[in-house]
Amino acid sequence: DAAGEGNTPDTAYRTLGFAIEDSAPLVLGNNDSLELRIANGVYTAAGNSNLFVNFSISLMASSSVPGIIVDVAGANSFMTVANAEGFRMEQLIIRNAGSSALRMAGVASASIASCLFEGNGQDNSDNLLVQGGGIHIDSTNLSLSSVSFINNTASEGGGVYMTCGNDYEFPSDLSIDSCNFTSNTASMSGGGLYLLDVNASFSGT
Repeated sequence: DAAGEGNTPDTAYRTLGFAIEDSAPLVLGNNDSLELRIANGVYTAAGNSNLFVNFSISLMASSSVPGIIVDVAGANSFMTVANAEGFRMEQLIIRNAGSSALRMAGVASASIASCLFEGNGQDNSDNLLVQGGGIHIDSTNLSLSSVSFINNTASEGGGVYMTCGNDYEFPSDLSIDSCNFTSNTASMSGGGLYLLDVNASFSGT
């Protein structure tokens, strides 16, 4: 990690976690946003899981033929984004999180496109309530386009769990376009999708 400074492909950061950690002071100090262009490859749990972001961030493929896999390998989650103006993620595969792979709370505008969430989450067999195996969203405006949720599991919302809490200023609005929900399960309710106090629209799904 320390050998890279992220300015060129030859000096790329080794992990997403270090890229975010190293960029955060500058981004927050300038009230700016961060765009990470990610090289193709398999990114494993160490340095690429349980990440926390509280500023606007975009995660994008650096190649026109993307092949980015984040294998969380049983860690709790890939990323939590909270109290941010924006979030954008495109062309990533997120696999094998032990709980919700991606969590968002209080994000003014979020979009996820051409991504796959596969094999994330767990049921409540260990008396652990998991809400959203693929994604857990609270008080966030979210657009999903051409996103697949396959073989994710949770107590509620195997693929996606979305609600609108009282701790954030944004309502929960959801737009789903051309998404695929396959073989997601929930031990309590909402195998593919669980929505509570959410304004939702669906197209081609």
